[in-house]
Amino acid sequence: MPPTRLHRLKSQAGAALVLVLSTLVLLSIVALAYLGSTSVERASSQSYSDGAKTRMLADTALEIVKGQIWAATTEANAIWASQPGAIRTWTGTGASRKVYKLYS
Repeated sequence: MPPTRLHRLKSQAGAALVLVLSTLVLLSIVALAYLGSTSVERASSQSYSDGAKTRMLADTALEIVKGQIWAATTEANAIWASQPGAIRTWTGTGASRKVYKLYS
């Protein structure tokens, strides 16, 4: 018995359903891959940001100490001596002037 028009329409409808479902599955896979990728990128950028903040804080402490050393050793008409954790300055007559701490 030859296929009827109704049989051909059902066959085409079945093929269209398989095609639509396949497309939805592929789009879902792409969407999930995109979401996974964005969460990895977010974690990576957060890690980079935390590292940059840590480096800036470390550099800040170093620059404070460098500034203290520069201030103590370039004072006009002052005698200076270093000791662990500080630099002391005196006037030319031997009177104590200032203590520069080299720690926080």
